[in-house]
Amino acid sequence: MYNNEQWLQHLFDVLAEDEVDHYSNRLYYEGETCDPKGIDRMSEDDYAAFIRKGMYEKQHKQELKEQRKKEEEFKQKQRAKQRRMAEMQAEQQRLMRHYQAEQIRLQEMKHERRASYLARWNQFDINGQSSIMFKDIPWPTADIKRLSKVDVEDFLLSTIKDNSEIRSILRQEQIRFHPDRWHRWIKRMPSERQKKKIMETVTDISRIINVLCEERCT
Repeated sequence: MYNNEQWLQHLFDVLAEDEVDHYSNRLYYEGETCDPKGIDRMSEDDYAAFIRKGMYEKQHKQELKEQRKKEEEFKQKQRAKQRRMAEMQAEQQRLMRHYQAEQIRLQEMKHERRASYLARWNQFDINGQSSIMFKDIPWPTADIKRLSKVDVEDFLLSTIKDNSEIRSILRQEQIRFHPDRWHRWIKRMPSERQKKKIMETVTDISRIINVLCEERCT
């Protein structure tokens, strides 16, 4: 059984045959480069560990090479993954900015559409003597051919947040599209077909607005 000094001497002898200078000159300990004089400050245990590490690296050179290769491949995969994540985040941010810009544009379009609707009503000759045609009436929907509660609500109220303003708008529309009011102008509708089409549409809109009032005016 070797004592500590004998064991170290044995290591020196083995490494002398195996070009120990290759390791000693590296002055490498636990992954860090040492000061050239650092080896002199090592304890016997530290120096023994240093020598064992050098021997292990030489004896397992190919194995360590493969290990370092795998570690580098793993790092490359991690870097590639991080790049993909960064690209995905950048794309998500781009899409979010695009969505927000579209929402702003949509709100502006709805404001303009409602302003145009009110302007058309101000110009509409409701109390005049001219004929009333279906196509000339300002209807409270983006597409009168697809009349629905959802469309009317979106057209009239989608940009309005204040409840009192919502109630005011709906009550104004109730008056505007009350069927009894339109019966007074039925003689100004030029044909039976126009009368039927206008009165049916006015009645449908009146019903929709009444439902909206029940939902939003309470």
